[in-house]
This record gives sequence, structure tokens and C-alpha cells, in this order.
Amino acid sequence: MQQSGDGIEVTQEGPVTTICIDRPQAKNALDAKAASALHAAFAAFEADENAAVAVLHGRHGTFCAGADLKEVATGGGYRAWGGSSAGMLGAPL
Repeated sequence: MQQSGDGIEVTQEGPVTTICIDRPQAKNALDAKAASALHAAFAAFEADENAAVAVLHGRHGTFCAGADLKEVATGGGYRAWGGSSAGMLGAPL
């Protein structure tokens, strides 16, 4: 298992890559660091010629509560990434 330290864990077993959101204190809501780590995990999956399937899930009974609203409320420049050309949803893998 590889953990980024940003609430994202990545494991690989043969052609299967499992990407797990693990931020129980925030119901797996994504702060900027976790969103960036999630994007990096999917980019690494896409670049890996031996990877065929990616499974995304959340730990502790929650998939993902969305954006971390505590971070958004600080006004610290939280950048929404969903659907942007730079984000993981900008183009299909």
C-alpha cells in the first residue's frame, strides 16, 4: 500500500489499482491536498501500461462528502477541480 499522507491510499495487485479516500475526520471530504493527491493517483494509473482497472472507494462507511467545506470557508484559495481541464474529471481516462 502506498499512502500519500494526504488522505489518499493507493494499492496495486496485478492490473488492478485501488484508490482509497481515507479522511475519516471529514467524512472523506476532499481538501486541496487530498484532491491533488487523488488527481496524481489517477494520472499515475493512466500512465501505467500494466494497469487495467481502477477502483475508487472511501473508508469508514463514507464514499466522499464532496469538498471540505471547512477549508473552503477559510477563503484560502480552495480550487474546485471537478470538470476543469486540469482536474481528474477534465477528460476521460
